[in-house]
Amino acid sequence: MAVEADLHVEVQGDEIIVTLPGVRYTVTYYRATPHELLAKSYSGQEADGAPMTKAEFLARAWKLANDKAYAANASRPNRRDRSAIKGACLARCEWSCQPHL
Repeated sequence: MAVEADLHVEVQGDEIIVTLPGVRYTVTYYRATPHELLAKSYSGQEADGAPMTKAEFLARAWKLANDKAYAANASRPNRRDRSAIKGACLARCEWSCQPHL
């Protein structure tokens, strides 16, 4: 029963803050590692008139924050190519997963 609602996304330094206007749902994310976005804090309680549940808000907020973080990294010069990272991870896995004869 989720109704479409616009979430507000704001970047403050190293934090990404997502809120739902008109309701007290707020979540703050930070980049724990170059490839890991974690929630630092969140607040808000279920409200009868809210356009979505708290769980729906948190799911949508994480997606928006993740997209915002990825866009910020994509615009930075000298960023590492994701395919190179994936290749290095696969190479390490293949090496470490070889059967020992």
